[in-house]
Amino acid sequence: MSLASLNYDVIETILTYSGSQDALRLATTCRSLYAPAVQRLLSHISVDSGWSNDRLLQYCNYMLADAKSRPRCLRSLSITSIPRGDLSAFNSLADVLRSALALRKITLTWDVAFAMEDCPSFEDALASVESLDVIDIRGMDLPLVRLLSRMKCRPRTLRCDLIPVWRFSLVGKPGPCEGGQPSFLSNFADSVTTLELGHLSNPIEELMPDTVWPSVRELSVTSGTFTNVRTVSCAFPNLRDLRIRNVQLADPTIPAEWPELRFLSTTDPIPLQCRVRHVQLNVDCERASASYIQRSLEMLRRASPTVLSCYASVALFEYMAEHLRDLKVLHVDAGNVPLDLPMHSILVSLATALRAIPLLALTLDIPLSNYATCSDEATYAEMFAAAIPSLELVGIDHYEPSERPHSAMMDPAEWDVSERSWYRVPPRSADGTPVLRGLSRWTGTKIREGLVASYGCRD
Repeated sequence: MSLASLNYDVIETILTYSGSQDALRLATTCRSLYAPAVQRLLSHISVDSGWSNDRLLQYCNYMLADAKSRPRCLRSLSITSIPRGDLSAFNSLADVLRSALALRKITLTWDVAFAMEDCPSFEDALASVESLDVIDIRGMDLPLVRLLSRMKCRPRTLRCDLIPVWRFSLVGKPGPCEGGQPSFLSNFADSVTTLELGHLSNPIEELMPDTVWPSVRELSVTSGTFTNVRTVSCAFPNLRDLRIRNVQLADPTIPAEWPELRFLSTTDPIPLQCRVRHVQLNVDCERASASYIQRSLEMLRRASPTVLSCYASVALFEYMAEHLRDLKVLHVDAGNVPLDLPMHSILVSLATALRAIPLLALTLDIPLSNYATCSDEATYAEMFAAAIPSLELVGIDHYEPSERPHSAMMDPAEWDVSERSWYRVPPRSADGTPVLRGLSRWTGTKIREGLVASYGCRD
């Protein structure tokens, strides 16, 4: 069966997995597949530093030469840099956008503001696109603030890196608008389910006072300050996933709760009054201050997770053995262990501390050094299986320290690409000695995913 004999919808789906250059080659060599190949080629356009004004104008002229069909192929538009000099080509791009009725995603960086100032029709066209599902803004400037407040679309995913550029400070701007106008981003409050905010102090109080986001299920905040975590729970009452990185609380004593919260990833301890099944604790309890560690441990006690990711710490594991009796799946990143220390002795101490925890699955990430090599993986797996009687699955991965800087713990979404070695612990012999059986990476990953889904999301 040839590719051309397949249903057109199937061909479209297959071509979504091909690159732009592959689609171009297919369009220039196969007459019967020309139409779907061109549609794939035109579906994503990325205007970057390699584009000149002439190239942008040529692209727009090509799209507008068949204005009824070609612009409708556009699904994703990314503008990460604008050409120098004359920006009049953005008036033509505005015409393309008016006909791009299937545009789903747009990515803009702060310097797009210059094009909007020079070509108001371009800003008008962006604001009028109603089909957008994903908006990604990287860096903020006044024209972009104005654009976001004017947009007619109802996206489900909104990413805003609010780091201000040199000519604009967001402090005190753009809070509540004058004349009773809605506050910044409030026009998206009812539609957005995934929200990512970066680089701004007090984004709730300064940017979105009195705005409630009832549909947001996933919230990610990077580099900012909150007055207290209760303001976050009031603004986002229905969260399921919360990711916090380098965010400080002006008052860390006021607690908050989310009845539906299932996953929490944080570099900073937050006062909780609710259980969270899956916690990723990006706090090094071997190096942080005593008060920081104490607040982190109290957060874990209140969350009482069944799935936990954390850095290696004997003190933390001893606390877990006493207070986290429901823990079933544990991921440990040993990246915080100094490379000049013998890894084996460190892991022996960790295994001893974990003995009293009824774990079912343990995964361990170890940085490569003179004291830790890939050949040690089976030995480590046997050691932990012998120390923890309930253990059924062990996964171990070695990585180059330069590839994963400290505090960059692997996100659960990256598990499917992990180069991990997996071992199953079958029923033990009469004397309790474990006999490990190696698993493929795919099988081990899927077994762990099943355990996380079972214990991490159970009501």
